[in-house]
Amino acid sequence: MSDDPAMTVVFDCTVFVQALINPHDPDDAPYVDLALAVGATSLVSRDSDLLDLMDDTNAAGRELRRRYPSFHVMTPPALAGLLRERS
Repeated sequence: MSDDPAMTVVFDCTVFVQALINPHDPDDAPYVDLALAVGATSLVSRDSDLLDLMDDTNAAGRELRRRYPSFHVMTPPALAGLLRERS
């Protein structure tokens, strides 16, 4: 493990997300890892497994949102709508 604090955050997020992400598609974990490690509040995707993390019936998603309440996964059209609302 590195002594670099940023790498510690990346490592911590990676361990957490690898344990959390849907077993349906473990290839999604690196995208969530990176988003959380850099402090992103949104991840834009059309991937159904990632979008399911925002569904209240998804246990992994509930845990993710409990730990990172400001983090959201949304579709590109949802992002476009959000940006239109803010302009």
